[in-house]
Amino acid sequence: MIDVTKMNGGSITVNADLIETVEETPDTIITLTTGKKIIVKESRQEIKNLVIFVINIHFITLLLYRFYIYRISIIYLTYISEIIIIEKGEN
Repeated sequence: MIDVTKMNGGSITVNADLIETVEETPDTIITLTTGKKIIVKESRQEIKNLVIFVINIHFITLLLYRFYIYRISIIYLTYISEIIIIEKGEN
């Protein structure tokens, strides 16, 4: 989601995944995949930077999540391995 400013000064939050095109003619017009058009004060480059930022945040979140799952898996496997070693030692 990105926050942009409409021409009347009001703010609107747009789902970055729904942006199809951004045009400067000279006003900046965001066209969504639904066909809706939004005229905003931000430049095309500013919109592009906001979308890239959102994509980067999603990517970093995915990497952190995968790292978290990996660490939990290693901890679990280490724990299970220790239990198996202890059980084999008792037999």
